[in-house]
Amino acid sequence: MRIAVIGGGNMGSAMTRAFFRNKLVQSADVCFVEPDAEKRAALAGEFGCQILDSCSETLREYDFILLAVKPQIAIKVMQTLKSGMDSKQVVMSIMAGVSIKTISETLNHARVVRIMPNTPSQIGEGMSAYYAESSILPEEKQTIAQLLEACGKCIEVPDESWMDAVTAVSGSGPAYLFYLAEQMVSAALAFGFNETDAVTMVAQTLKGAVLLWENSGISPQILRKQVTSPGGTTEAALNVFEARNVGPSIQQGIQRACERSRELSRQ
Repeated sequence: MRIAVIGGGNMGSAMTRAFFRNKLVQSADVCFVEPDAEKRAALAGEFGCQILDSCSETLREYDFILLAVKPQIAIKVMQTLKSGMDSKQVVMSIMAGVSIKTISETLNHARVVRIMPNTPSQIGEGMSAYYAESSILPEEKQTIAQLLEACGKCIEVPDESWMDAVTAVSGSGPAYLFYLAEQMVSAALAFGFNETDAVTMVAQTLKGAVLLWENSGISPQILRKQVTSPGGTTEAALNVFEARNVGPSIQQGIQRACERSRELSRQ
């Protein structure tokens, strides 16, 4: 398996790091295309693989092409890429809001997979979802799943339209948790804790809660009820959240994120 990574930024390099960590590739199997000289030097030092400053015919040698550039420059990058491609290659895009139709038409290439990872992929704890065009073979999908599982966990969705919901739930999801963490840390500081203790207390509480959920196999609703004693402190806090419509507001926010993803795709 040979992979050309277009874009050596945070996500492209993090995913590649996971591929190496899980021994899915070796240095000879990977090529980066990165225009920034400082980033090229860093990538070469870390991975010891071929590094190009622009797309070229060399990329025809690779089985998979991972498009990991910002959506704002997607069209420009793909226009430079298309002349150096082979029709058998599989293009994997992690560009948020860029549809398969746009990618296929710009590259004049039919074999495209759209992927939505999230930032915990940088430490091998990510959540990714992908949609593959019908031209992608079962064994190729198996390889794609293997690559994404090196970064955490993954699911395949039945239609590209689901990617907007994936973006809203798991793509943006870490920010929702960080927002909750911000509020909890602020509350702890208001109680008089120093910042180090406040951050430690909140981070471990969230980490422990997620691990308990994951390991127990119990729904979050039941776990919440197990913590909530009638007339107790937890119930007092939850009553305030309910009175302020925090739950419905969170759901509305996620729905708005999904709608925004659709808007960006159309643009």
